[in-house]
Amino acid sequence: MIITSRLSTGGSAAALGAAKASPVKTTGSPTGSPARRRKGRNAAGRGSPCIGGALGESAVSAGRTQAFPGEKYRRLVRRMPRKKARRAISRTRLVICHTLLSDPDAVCTDLGTDYYEQRMNIRRQVRSHARAIERHGCKVTIQAIAPDTGELLPIAS
Repeated sequence: MIITSRLSTGGSAAALGAAKASPVKTTGSPTGSPARRRKGRNAAGRGSPCIGGALGESAVSAGRTQAFPGEKYRRLVRRMPRKKARRAISRTRLVICHTLLSDPDAVCTDLGTDYYEQRMNIRRQVRSHARAIERHGCKVTIQAIAPDTGELLPIAS
């Protein structure tokens, strides 16, 4: 899939390298039925039906891959309707594209299909070990360690 972006130079005739990508709104498929629209002050732009359709197709095809977006789509489909999951993946893809187009130094790395499973298991293990120690009458305070240096990270407040 090829995604193009509108470029804006902020009103000046600056070089194209200094141009920034503008975010794009999505909407449903161009052949789909129109959704109920807001009127008045709260009305937002409806976005581009072409981009919405293309991102919807890419979300469905991403669901068939063994990559992070595919796993995320399959995980979301188990909990919500297919259309909502497709919209969530479309938005994720749009955010990734906008980030890559906005920052020339940005790099996209795939997190892998087992990203959520690994995170869930680590948190579950830490929680269960802390509870086991607390059952023995001790107070447990958990603080993260920097993986590269091994030093304690400051506690987030």
